[in-house]
Amino acid sequence: RRHTRYPLVTGVQTCALPIFPEFFGQQNCSVSLGNNQYVCQGSNATITATTSGMGPNPNFSWTVNGNQNQPNNNSITIPINGNNPTTVICDASNNNNNCNDSDTILIYSINPGTIASNQYVCNGSIPNTINSSTNGSTNIPNTSFAYQWYSSPNQNGPWTAIPNATNASYTPAPTQTTVYFRREFTLTVNGV
Repeated sequence: RRHTRYPLVTGVQTCALPIFPEFFGQQNCSVSLGNNQYVCQGSNATITATTSGMGPNPNFSWTVNGNQNQPNNNSITIPINGNNPTTVICDASNNNNNCNDSDTILIYSINPGTIASNQYVCNGSIPNTINSSTNGSTNIPNTSFAYQWYSSPNQNGPWTAIPNATNASYTPAPTQTTVYFRREFTLTVNGV
């Protein structure tokens, strides 16, 4: 005769686990860096992150052109050089790490160009053309630009627009006094 033994199980409890949606613990939170920025080449750009729904003292991590940079501050200041747009990403999270978001902006550089150096002419003589040493440029897509020349009897202005002086270079009229010139570089982005 064969005997089959079965184990005796005592003290077994059952429990029902709650079913949570995928976003359990996720709060409605966000970080914003604002609109893309346009700055003069060689200057600095300061980007400030604004958060919502993350509570006090969120954590920040910044990436600039693929490089981790200056973690845990809500703003960053970076130099803008070169011809490519600068890509800035901010990752923000709250202290419990159950709420995080990221935002990306592009910083475009504007190079207004340079004009030639000072000239000294005799009273009533015609000055040489003021040449464009480097033309203005930008890395902003869908952009057109224009020049406008200005003159002033003083180095710091006030400046007066010279009618029809809208080329990269400018040939001044004869002068009997010291005259200062400057060239303005204006961009139009997407027709605006």
